[in-house]
Amino acid sequence: MVKIEIKSLSFNYSSHKILDDVNLAIGTSEIVSLVGPNGSGKTTLIKCIDRILKPKGSIFLDGRNIASLSRLEIARTIGYVPQSNSSTLSTTVFDTVLMGRKPHISWQVSDADLEKVAGILELLHLEDLAMRDFSQLSGGRSKKCSLLAH
Repeated sequence: MVKIEIKSLSFNYSSHKILDDVNLAIGTSEIVSLVGPNGSGKTTLIKCIDRILKPKGSIFLDGRNIASLSRLEIARTIGYVPQSNSSTLSTTVFDTVLMGRKPHISWQVSDADLEKVAGILELLHLEDLAMRDFSQLSGGRSKKCSLLAH
C-alpha cells in the first residue's frame, strides 16, 4: 500500500473553484472512499493525485512529491480508470486486468505476469469473467477489474 499525503491542494477549472485547500493523509494500511454529490470534486481529486491535472499545493506518495516523479513511477504506484471509455476496441476481462501490469513489464508479457493476473481473478472469484468481453460488464464490475493488477 502507498501512503498519500495532500497539503493545501486547490484546483480550478477556469474560474470555477473545484478543490479549495484540501488536506488529507492516508496511511499505508487505510482504505478510503470518496463520497459526495456529482460535481463535488471526487474525480478531480483523483486526477490531481495521479498527476493528470496540475493543482496548486503538494501531493506526496510514500513521502515523495509527485512533482518529482516520472509518469512511469506514478503509474507503478497508482492508476486511474476513467468513468467511461469511448474505445471501440473489444478486450477480454483478462486482457484488461493485464493492462494494469503495463508499468511493471517490458515489451514481452511473461508467464509470471499471466499467472499474477490469473491469481488475482481467482482470489476475487472473478475467474468466470476472464474471457468475457470487458465492455459487456456492469460499471461496478468493469471498474473493479480495471484496478486489479496494479
